[in-house]
Amino acid sequence: MTTHQAADGSDINPLGTLRYWGGEYHQIDNSRYPMEQESIDRIGVNGQDTTGNITKESVTVSIEGEALYGMFGSNVCVLGGDSGGPALNGTTALGLLSGGTSETVCDSSSSGTYRNYFTKVQTVLDERGRQVC
Repeated sequence: MTTHQAADGSDINPLGTLRYWGGEYHQIDNSRYPMEQESIDRIGVNGQDTTGNITKESVTVSIEGEALYGMFGSNVCVLGGDSGGPALNGTTALGLLSGGTSETVCDSSSSGTYRNYFTKVQTVLDERGRQVC
C-alpha cells in the first residue's frame, strides 16, 4: 500500500515560485505583455541574475536559421546555457529567454551592448487559454 504525504513541508515550494541565484524563492503571481523601456530581472543558471530594460516590445529575429516572431528584445546580459530562463518585472512573468548575444562573463567588465530575445509568456498563455493566478 502506498501512502501519500501532503506537499506542505518547509522544503517544498509551491508552483509559481522561482529560485534566484542566491537561493531565495520568489512567488510569481501574474503575467502580462512587456512594455518598451521597462526594467526586467533575468534569472539564469550560468549568467546568474541580471537586470536590464526591454528595448523592443515586438521583434522578429532569426536564431540559428529559425525565424522567431513576436519576441521582445532586451539589453540584459546572458551566458550560454541561460536559455529558457525567465524575465520578470517584480512578481510578474514577462518572458522566457530564447537567444541572442552570448557573453563570456556577466559583470562590470561585460560590454553592455547585449541583444537578447524572449518569448512572451502572455502570448503562450493566451494561445492555450491559461493564466497565472
